[in-house]
Amino acid sequence: MNLNLRSFFKKRKLVDSDSIDLDKKDTVVKSELDKVLVDDKSLKTDLKDKGSIWKGKKEKTKKKLSFLKKEKISEDIDQKQKEIKQPKIKKKPNFRVNFLPRKNELAKKEKASEDEKIKDSPVVINNISKKFKGESEALKLASEHLKDIPKPSDDKKTLLDQKGTQESLLFTEEKPDHEHVFFDEEESSSGGWTPQLSNKAKKALSSPSLIEGEIGNDNLKAHDDIELPKEVLQTKSVKLTDLGFSENEWEELDFYSLYEPFAYVEILREKESLDKCYFLVENALTEEEENILNFIEETMASMEIDTLDFENKNESDYLISRLDEVIQEYNIDIDEESKNKIFYYIGKSSLGLGKIDPLMRDPNIEDVSCDGADVPIFLYHRKYGSLKSNIKFDNEDELSAFVFKLAQKCGKHISIAEPMLDATMPDGSRIQMTLSDEITAKGSTFTIRKFRADPFSPPDLVEFNTMSSEMIAFMWMAVENGINTLFAGGTASGKTTALNALTLFIPRESKIVSIEETREINLPHPNWIPGVARSGFGEVVADRVIGEIDMYDLMKAALRQRPEYILVGEIRGREAYVLFQAMATGHATYSTAHADSAQSLIHRLEGKPINIPRVMLQSLDIVCLHVITRVKNIRARRCKQIIEIIDIDPTTKEILTNEVFRWDPVEDKFIYSGKSYILERIRAEKDMTREEMTNEIKNRKLIVEWMNKRNVREFRDVSKLVSQYTESPEETLEMIKKGDKKTNA
Repeated sequence: MNLNLRSFFKKRKLVDSDSIDLDKKDTVVKSELDKVLVDDKSLKTDLKDKGSIWKGKKEKTKKKLSFLKKEKISEDIDQKQKEIKQPKIKKKPNFRVNFLPRKNELAKKEKASEDEKIKDSPVVINNISKKFKGESEALKLASEHLKDIPKPSDDKKTLLDQKGTQESLLFTEEKPDHEHVFFDEEESSSGGWTPQLSNKAKKALSSPSLIEGEIGNDNLKAHDDIELPKEVLQTKSVKLTDLGFSENEWEELDFYSLYEPFAYVEILREKESLDKCYFLVENALTEEEENILNFIEETMASMEIDTLDFENKNESDYLISRLDEVIQEYNIDIDEESKNKIFYYIGKSSLGLGKIDPLMRDPNIEDVSCDGADVPIFLYHRKYGSLKSNIKFDNEDELSAFVFKLAQKCGKHISIAEPMLDATMPDGSRIQMTLSDEITAKGSTFTIRKFRADPFSPPDLVEFNTMSSEMIAFMWMAVENGINTLFAGGTASGKTTALNALTLFIPRESKIVSIEETREINLPHPNWIPGVARSGFGEVVADRVIGEIDMYDLMKAALRQRPEYILVGEIRGREAYVLFQAMATGHATYSTAHADSAQSLIHRLEGKPINIPRVMLQSLDIVCLHVITRVKNIRARRCKQIIEIIDIDPTTKEILTNEVFRWDPVEDKFIYSGKSYILERIRAEKDMTREEMTNEIKNRKLIVEWMNKRNVREFRDVSKLVSQYTESPEETLEMIKKGDKKTNA
């Protein structure tokens, strides 16, 4: 018998019963192998004719790749191979944290001690070898685990004295304390270290005698209202030490999944410096999976792309189909789990944004900032503020190549001649990037302000306490009646968010034209023209690049499109003059500007480069001032003031204002002044009494609170309810009251 022929077959793990001795196991193994091994003489003719053939382009390369299958020598051998039952072994995920910080030797010693425990605790018995590895350790662990079992009677043998018990104990790895349960970890009814015992041992342990005072299962009563915590219900978990962190140095703040089961987020705080960090935890590839990944990437790089097929399918489906083609063509030996993992990494590098692709999947991230090569990427988290991540670009070449890739995905060009670029990403996010060290000392940089596919709506503003329900009702009346409004505030204070949310109150049938440098406004209205400025190309003629369309050009074009509402993303230049001209001619306009108070806003509008005459400023009706602050040591956005522009004093030329609402930072609530000139003007135009106006504000406040209470937040649903109230207010209020009665009942 030529045992070298075993190389033609896959390695198989033979499963035997626990009570068979090792000598008998070896005999069974040989008998099983005899079924599939064929005598060398009987194979000579087949080997000459068929041989061992590798599929692939380069023969030398394919022989070195162990994951490529060899062709079957004989159908009989193949049939007998299938008869041998193989147990399915579930892979344990190998989670990886890149650029793990380690400040002192204590962390290294703790990691080393953990590794020693892992090596010493599990004892694996080889089913084929006659040598019993770790016999003494196994007996020691078993005796410690079983020491609390009551002693049996004299006529019965103890568990460890029974024949074959040593061979039947198969010990599993020690289970760590409960922290996080990952995707492929099974649930069991016991925690900690547990041996896998034989059937006899299980019977011996199944019904231990009760100690006096203990409560048996029969005495337990069922309680349906008891809810056990997650840590009790889920037994297997991953500790911080398993991910490479020292529990003496780090404190866990949050943990959640980004793309299960491949990417997770661990947010920790360093105990010494109190710095908060954002760690991306990914399911790492094994060495064999990395080889397969590299082979597939090299193969797919030389494959032709069918553009028609690519257009008919979406990107993911097309990539999956090509991946399957490579696996089938080269007969690659790979299971479904590894295939999905490899597709995750290929999709991340080709369809996605490489290293930062998981960050773009995180809905809690607002900004992504890269300050240079070999510098950690910083993130702005909605809950935890600014965080340092464990993601970075190793060198300038890698970062510059990534900046080129970002520019291409945005449909723009960046070069040493023009090393600065503002653009909009395919998902709508705003990005600003620089190339090389021409204008930034640390090299290439980029900053991404993420775009929300589902923008904030008025109930969200109430939920976050950015504005009160009464303020929302006031702005609802103002927007519906075309009152001109400017949203002012500092950077990231929520100006555009409030603008986008409150413009949902624009009547659905109105024609809207929006003008922006980068797309941020998102509306459900059907009659809406979103205008976006573009940069020029070619030579500079008359201080302008050929082909450039700026916001001033879009503003002039918008006035020829007969709009009822004009929305401008931000005014900062000469387009503001056209905007105020539109206000004076009766168009309802809404925009944002950078200013921290009403006076500073007026000074900015009057100064260069905007240069709005003070006489034209009286066309503006309302100014909403927004701030970003901390409330009870938690970062929050608040609408600081809602101010009405009444008129200009003819003598002093000062602008007369009225504060309608203001935010009290001490009690964190909003105070109504009790007087509004805008509501008086609307009441006169609509021929309403003061009582009717008061009831109208109360009804709209009730609807906003009802939407927040019933979790009606999706901007299309909010717009639908607003339109329904405009058409039939009494029926809408009746529906809301009936819904509340059913809920209370």
